[in-house]
Amino acid sequence: MDNNATQAAIRAGYSKNNADKIGSELLGKTRVAQEIARQRIRNLNPSKSIGKTANCDA
Repeated sequence: MDNNATQAAIRAGYSKNNADKIGSELLGKTRVAQEIARQRIRNLNPSKSIGKTANCDA
C-alpha cells in the first residue's frame, strides 16, 4: 500500500486522466475508508487477522 489514491485508482483500472478525481471520490466512501483502515492496521501488526476484507488496493 503506497498511500496514494491516484496511483491506486490507476492500478484499479481507472483512466490516468480521471485517476486523481476518482481516487479522491473513493476515499470519501465509507467502505473504502474502512478497508484502508483495516489494511493499515494489518500492515502495522501482520500477525493478527482483522475480520473480512475486500480485495481493495487503495
